[in-house]
Amino acid sequence: MSLVRPDGTEIAADVLSTDAANDLGLLKADRKLLPPPLPLASSLPRVGQKAFTIGYPHPDLMGEEAKVTDGIVSSVTGVRNDPRLLQISVAMQAGNSGGPLLNMQGEVVGVVCAKLDALAMLVATGDLPENVGYAVKVGYARALLESAGATVPTPGPAQVAPEASLEELAARLRPSILLVVAD
Repeated sequence: MSLVRPDGTEIAADVLSTDAANDLGLLKADRKLLPPPLPLASSLPRVGQKAFTIGYPHPDLMGEEAKVTDGIVSSVTGVRNDPRLLQISVAMQAGNSGGPLLNMQGEVVGVVCAKLDALAMLVATGDLPENVGYAVKVGYARALLESAGATVPTPGPAQVAPEASLEELAARLRPSILLVVAD
């Protein structure tokens, strides 16, 4: 497995720990080669709060440059009121899974995990849903980091940023979001 930085540098990585119930994995790589980690939010987002993701959907077709999409937190529960998930209107494709869901302070509030299967919903209900996605709440990622003895990235007082524009945040955070290549 490897990680690819935005400048094209590949970094070897191994799976350190997994949480199958929450579809999360923790990778280990040479810390000296990694960009600064993204801080984890200390509180849950609210319904209606702006959110965005930066990821690498279909890099073979859409290109290897990170893509930014935004939306809102639609619900603080997921499918069938699953309390582990956030429902979001952030557009996503295959390849966004495992990426961060970020708030407008640049903190991780969740880990993108799935989108509603539009064709299955069309067959089942006659309705074609749009931009219905899900993210595992950040507390589950924090628990996985802690259980593995890893450092939990939290913002220090000097790092707490006021709400910024999406353009500013994307430019600042993109270097810390790497493409994961499974061998």
